[in-house]
Amino acid sequence: MINKMYGAYDEKFASLRTLYGFTMAHPGKKLLFMGGEFAQFVEWRDKEQLDWFLIDQYEMHDSFHKYVAKLNEIYKSEPALYELDQDPAGFEWCLQRDADHSVVAFIRKNKKGRGRKQQQILCVCNFTPMEWDKYKVPLPKKSKLTKILDSSELDFGGDGDVSESKVSTKRVKVPSEGKKAVYQQAAEISLKPLSVVYYKIEEVETKPRKSAAKKAAQEKKTEAVKKTVEKKLEVTKKVTKEEAPETKKDTPKKEDIKVTKQTTEKEEEQPKKRTSKTRRTKKNNDQGVK
Repeated sequence: MINKMYGAYDEKFASLRTLYGFTMAHPGKKLLFMGGEFAQFVEWRDKEQLDWFLIDQYEMHDSFHKYVAKLNEIYKSEPALYELDQDPAGFEWCLQRDADHSVVAFIRKNKKGRGRKQQQILCVCNFTPMEWDKYKVPLPKKSKLTKILDSSELDFGGDGDVSESKVSTKRVKVPSEGKKAVYQQAAEISLKPLSVVYYKIEEVETKPRKSAAKKAAQEKKTEAVKKTVEKKLEVTKKVTKEEAPETKKDTPKKEDIKVTKQTTEKEEEQPKKRTSKTRRTKKNNDQGVK
Protein backbone atom coordinates (compact mmCIF):
# COMPACT_ATOMS: atom_id res chain seq x y z
CA MET A 1 0.00 0.00 0.00
CA ILE A 2 2.83 2.43 0.79
CA ASN A 3 4.19 2.17 -2.72
CA LYS A 4 0.78 3.01 -4.20
CA MET A 5 0.59 6.38 -2.40
CA TYR A 6 1.33 9.61 -4.28
CA GLY A 7 4.11 12.05 -3.41
CA ALA A 8 7.55 12.03 -1.84
CA TYR A 9 8.78 9.64 0.84
CA ASP A 10 7.25 11.48 3.80
CA GLU A 11 4.03 12.24 1.92
CA LYS A 12 3.55 8.55 1.13
CA PHE A 13 3.59 7.69 4.83
CA ALA A 14 1.30 10.62 5.69
CA SER A 15 -1.21 9.58 3.01
CA LEU A 16 -1.21 5.97 4.19
CA ARG A 17 -1.73 7.05 7.82
CA THR A 18 -4.74 9.10 6.69
CA LEU A 19 -6.14 6.19 4.68
CA TYR A 20 -5.76 3.73 7.55
CA GLY A 21 -7.35 6.18 9.97
CA PHE A 22 -10.31 6.59 7.63
CA THR A 23 -10.82 2.83 7.15
CA MET A 24 -10.54 2.09 10.88
CA ALA A 25 -13.26 4.65 11.75
CA HIS A 26 -15.53 3.82 8.80
CA PRO A 27 -18.24 1.15 9.33
CA GLY A 28 -17.31 -2.38 8.32
CA LYS A 29 -14.86 -5.07 9.38
CA LYS A 30 -11.18 -4.47 8.76
CA LEU A 31 -8.70 -6.40 6.62
CA LEU A 32 -4.95 -5.73 6.50
CA PHE A 33 -2.46 -7.90 4.62
CA MET A 34 0.72 -9.01 6.34
CA GLY A 35 3.40 -6.36 6.10
CA GLY A 36 0.86 -3.56 5.88
CA GLU A 37 1.17 -2.87 9.62
CA PHE A 38 4.70 -1.47 9.15
CA ALA A 39 4.34 -0.18 5.54
CA GLN A 40 6.34 -2.76 3.65
CA PHE A 41 7.18 -1.54 0.14
CA VAL A 42 7.24 -4.97 -1.48
CA GLU A 43 3.98 -6.85 -2.09
CA TRP A 44 3.23 -9.79 0.19
CA ARG A 45 5.01 -12.96 -0.95
CA ASP A 46 3.82 -16.40 0.06
CA LYS A 47 7.24 -18.08 -0.24
CA GLU A 48 9.31 -15.50 1.62
CA GLN A 49 9.14 -13.94 5.05
CA LEU A 50 8.19 -10.32 5.70
CA ASP A 51 10.76 -7.53 5.68
CA TRP A 52 10.98 -7.30 9.47
CA PHE A 53 14.33 -5.52 9.24
CA LEU A 54 12.49 -2.34 8.13
CA ILE A 55 11.19 -1.83 11.70
CA ASP A 56 14.66 -2.11 13.20
CA GLN A 57 16.61 -0.13 10.62
CA TYR A 58 14.22 2.61 9.47
CA GLU A 59 12.51 5.05 11.81
CA MET A 60 9.52 5.80 9.56
CA HIS A 61 8.54 2.12 9.39
CA ASP A 62 8.90 1.77 13.15
CA SER A 63 6.74 4.88 13.72
CA PHE A 64 4.13 3.58 11.29
CA HIS A 65 4.06 0.28 13.16
CA LYS A 66 3.31 2.22 16.38
CA TYR A 67 0.56 4.14 14.58
CA VAL A 68 -1.22 0.95 13.50
CA ALA A 69 -0.91 -0.41 17.04
CA LYS A 70 -2.55 2.78 18.33
CA LEU A 71 -5.39 2.42 15.83
CA ASN A 72 -6.03 -1.14 17.01
CA GLU A 73 -5.98 0.01 20.64
CA ILE A 74 -8.56 2.73 19.99
CA TYR A 75 -10.72 0.36 17.97
CA LYS A 76 -10.82 -2.17 20.82
CA SER A 77 -11.47 0.40 23.55
CA GLU A 78 -14.18 2.42 21.77
CA PRO A 79 -17.46 0.50 21.19
CA ALA A 80 -18.71 3.34 18.98
CA LEU A 81 -16.33 2.10 16.25
CA TYR A 82 -17.75 -1.42 15.99
CA GLU A 83 -21.06 -1.95 17.87
CA LEU A 84 -23.36 -0.56 15.17
CA ASP A 85 -21.41 -1.44 12.03
CA GLN A 86 -24.53 -2.69 10.23
CA ASP A 87 -27.00 -0.19 11.68
CA PRO A 88 -27.55 3.29 10.20
CA ALA A 89 -27.99 4.63 13.75
CA GLY A 90 -24.26 4.14 14.35
CA PHE A 91 -23.14 6.52 11.58
CA GLU A 92 -23.80 10.17 10.77
CA TRP A 93 -22.25 12.30 8.05
CA CYS A 94 -20.94 15.76 8.91
CA LEU A 95 -19.09 16.52 5.66
CA GLN A 96 -19.23 14.37 2.54
CA ARG A 97 -19.36 16.81 -0.41
CA ASP A 98 -16.49 19.22 0.16
CA ALA A 99 -14.63 18.43 -3.05
CA ASP A 100 -12.84 21.79 -3.02
CA HIS A 101 -10.94 20.91 0.17
CA SER A 102 -11.08 17.08 -0.08
CA VAL A 103 -12.19 16.89 3.56
CA VAL A 104 -14.42 14.15 4.95
CA ALA A 105 -15.99 14.15 8.44
CA PHE A 106 -18.40 11.74 10.10
CA ILE A 107 -19.54 10.57 13.54
CA ARG A 108 -19.58 7.01 14.88
CA LYS A 109 -21.96 6.02 17.71
CA ASN A 110 -22.46 3.04 20.00
CA LYS A 111 -25.62 1.46 21.37
CA LYS A 112 -27.83 3.39 23.76
CA GLY A 113 -28.26 1.88 27.20
CA ARG A 114 -29.82 2.62 30.56
CA GLY A 115 -27.61 4.58 32.89
CA ARG A 116 -24.97 5.42 30.28
CA LYS A 117 -24.60 8.12 27.68
CA GLN A 118 -24.19 7.29 24.03
CA GLN A 119 -20.53 7.55 23.03
CA GLN A 120 -19.71 9.49 19.88
CA ILE A 121 -16.43 9.79 18.00
CA LEU A 122 -15.77 12.38 15.30
CA CYS A 123 -13.39 11.46 12.48
CA VAL A 124 -12.02 14.24 10.24
CA CYS A 125 -9.76 13.43 7.28
CA ASN A 126 -7.80 15.87 5.11
CA PHE A 127 -6.73 14.07 1.92
CA THR A 128 -4.81 17.03 0.43
CA PRO A 129 -1.24 18.26 1.06
CA MET A 130 -2.72 21.65 2.03
CA GLU A 131 -3.36 22.94 5.54
CA TRP A 132 -6.84 24.31 6.26
CA ASP A 133 -6.71 26.68 9.21
CA LYS A 134 -9.86 27.08 11.35
CA TYR A 135 -11.81 24.71 9.18
CA LYS A 136 -15.47 24.58 10.25
CA VAL A 137 -16.87 21.11 10.84
CA PRO A 138 -20.66 21.19 11.37
CA LEU A 139 -22.06 19.19 14.29
CA PRO A 140 -25.67 18.39 15.22
CA LYS A 141 -25.53 19.79 18.78
CA LYS A 142 -23.48 22.03 21.02
CA SER A 143 -20.60 19.95 22.32
CA LYS A 144 -17.02 19.75 23.55
CA LEU A 145 -14.38 17.78 21.64
CA THR A 146 -11.37 15.98 23.12
CA LYS A 147 -8.72 14.61 20.77
CA ILE A 148 -7.79 10.94 21.07
CA LEU A 149 -5.77 10.51 17.85
CA ASP A 150 -3.73 12.71 15.52
CA SER A 151 -1.73 11.15 12.67
CA SER A 152 0.62 14.16 12.53
CA GLU A 153 2.25 13.41 15.89
CA LEU A 154 5.99 12.83 16.01
CA ASP A 155 5.59 9.36 17.50
CA PHE A 156 3.68 8.29 14.39
CA GLY A 157 6.14 9.76 11.89
CA GLY A 158 4.49 13.18 11.48
CA ASP A 159 6.09 16.61 11.69
CA GLY A 160 4.62 17.37 15.13
CA ASP A 161 2.37 20.17 13.87
CA VAL A 162 -0.89 18.81 15.26
CA SER A 163 -4.49 19.97 15.54
CA GLU A 164 -6.11 21.37 18.68
CA SER A 165 -6.37 18.96 21.59
CA LYS A 166 -9.68 20.42 22.82
CA VAL A 167 -12.33 22.25 20.83
CA SER A 168 -15.74 23.72 21.73
CA THR A 169 -18.41 24.24 19.13
CA LYS A 170 -19.74 27.69 18.24
CA ARG A 171 -23.01 28.91 16.82
CA VAL A 172 -22.28 29.79 13.20
CA LYS A 173 -24.44 31.40 10.53
CA VAL A 174 -25.01 29.18 7.51
CA PRO A 175 -25.85 30.55 4.03
CA SER A 176 -29.41 29.73 3.04
CA GLU A 177 -31.73 30.44 0.11
CA GLY A 178 -34.54 31.86 2.25
CA LYS A 179 -34.71 35.28 3.93
CA LYS A 180 -34.40 33.92 7.44
CA ALA A 181 -30.89 33.29 8.74
CA VAL A 182 -29.98 29.69 9.57
CA TYR A 183 -27.59 28.84 12.40
CA GLN A 184 -25.88 25.62 13.42
CA GLN A 185 -23.13 24.39 15.73
CA ALA A 186 -19.64 24.03 14.24
CA ALA A 187 -16.17 23.20 15.49
CA GLU A 188 -13.20 25.17 14.13
CA ILE A 189 -10.25 22.80 13.66
CA SER A 190 -6.91 23.47 11.99
CA LEU A 191 -6.53 20.50 9.66
CA LYS A 192 -2.92 19.59 8.87
CA PRO A 193 -1.83 18.32 5.44
CA LEU A 194 -2.58 14.63 4.79
CA SER A 195 -3.86 13.95 8.29
CA VAL A 196 -6.68 12.29 10.20
CA VAL A 197 -7.99 13.34 13.61
CA TYR A 198 -10.29 11.55 16.08
CA TYR A 199 -12.27 13.49 18.67
CA LYS A 200 -14.51 12.28 21.46
CA ILE A 201 -17.76 14.22 21.49
CA GLU A 202 -19.35 15.36 24.75
CA GLU A 203 -22.68 17.04 24.18
CA VAL A 204 -23.45 20.13 26.27
CA GLU A 205 -26.98 20.70 27.54
CA THR A 206 -28.24 24.01 26.23
CA LYS A 207 -30.48 26.20 28.36
CA PRO A 208 -33.36 28.02 26.63
CA ARG A 209 -32.84 31.69 25.93
CA LYS A 210 -34.28 34.26 28.31
CA SER A 211 -36.64 35.65 25.71
CA ALA A 212 -38.05 32.21 24.95
CA ALA A 213 -38.33 31.42 28.66
CA LYS A 214 -40.16 34.69 29.31
CA LYS A 215 -42.57 34.02 26.47
CA ALA A 216 -43.29 30.56 27.80
CA ALA A 217 -43.91 31.94 31.31
CA GLN A 218 -46.26 34.61 29.98
CA GLU A 219 -48.21 32.05 27.97
CA LYS A 220 -48.58 29.88 31.07
CA LYS A 221 -49.86 32.86 33.08
CA THR A 222 -52.40 33.83 30.44
CA GLU A 223 -53.66 30.26 30.20
CA ALA A 224 -54.04 30.10 33.99
CA VAL A 225 -55.97 33.39 34.03
CA LYS A 226 -58.27 32.18 31.27
CA LYS A 227 -59.00 28.99 33.15
CA THR A 228 -59.84 30.85 36.37
CA VAL A 229 -62.14 33.24 34.50
CA GLU A 230 -63.91 30.37 32.77
CA LYS A 231 -64.41 28.61 36.11
CA LYS A 232 -65.90 31.75 37.67
CA LEU A 233 -68.27 32.20 34.75
CA GLU A 234 -69.44 28.60 35.06
CA VAL A 235 -70.11 29.08 38.79
CA THR A 236 -72.10 32.27 38.23
CA LYS A 237 -74.18 30.60 35.51
CA LYS A 238 -75.06 27.73 37.84
CA VAL A 239 -76.07 30.13 40.63
CA THR A 240 -78.29 32.19 38.35
CA LYS A 241 -80.00 29.05 37.05
CA GLU A 242 -80.77 27.92 40.60
CA GLU A 243 -82.11 31.34 41.73
CA ALA A 244 -84.16 32.05 38.63
CA PRO A 245 -87.31 29.87 39.47
CA GLU A 246 -87.51 31.25 43.03
CA THR A 247 -87.70 34.79 41.79
CA LYS A 248 -90.55 33.84 39.43
CA LYS A 249 -92.58 32.49 42.36
CA ASP A 250 -92.12 35.66 44.40
CA THR A 251 -93.23 38.00 41.63
CA PRO A 252 -97.03 38.64 41.90
CA LYS A 253 -99.29 38.05 38.92
CA LYS A 254 -101.79 40.59 37.51
CA GLU A 255 -104.79 38.70 38.91
CA ASP A 256 -103.30 38.73 42.41
CA ILE A 257 -102.78 42.47 42.13
CA LYS A 258 -106.48 42.98 41.20
CA VAL A 259 -107.70 40.91 44.15
CA THR A 260 -105.52 42.81 46.57
CA LYS A 261 -106.87 46.12 45.24
CA GLN A 262 -110.49 44.99 45.71
CA THR A 263 -109.87 43.78 49.27
CA THR A 264 -108.16 47.01 50.24
CA GLU A 265 -111.08 49.05 48.85
CA LYS A 266 -113.61 46.97 50.80
CA GLU A 267 -111.61 47.31 53.97
CA GLU A 268 -111.51 51.06 53.50
CA GLU A 269 -115.34 51.22 53.01
CA GLN A 270 -116.21 49.09 56.06
CA PRO A 271 -114.95 51.46 58.74
CA LYS A 272 -116.94 54.34 57.12
CA LYS A 273 -120.23 52.44 57.48
CA ARG A 274 -119.47 51.64 61.08
CA THR A 275 -118.88 55.29 61.85
CA SER A 276 -122.30 56.21 60.42
CA LYS A 277 -124.04 53.64 62.63
CA THR A 278 -122.30 54.93 65.70
CA ARG A 279 -123.50 58.46 64.96
CA ARG A 280 -127.12 57.26 64.67
CA THR A 281 -126.90 55.39 67.92
CA LYS A 282 -125.58 58.50 69.58
CA LYS A 283 -128.55 60.56 68.27
CA ASN A 284 -131.01 57.93 69.46
CA ASN A 285 -129.45 57.83 72.84
CA ASP A 286 -129.60 61.58 73.15
CA GLN A 287 -133.28 61.61 72.21
CA GLY A 288 -134.07 58.89 74.74
CA VAL A 289 -132.30 60.75 77.47
CA LYS A 290 -134.42 63.80 76.82
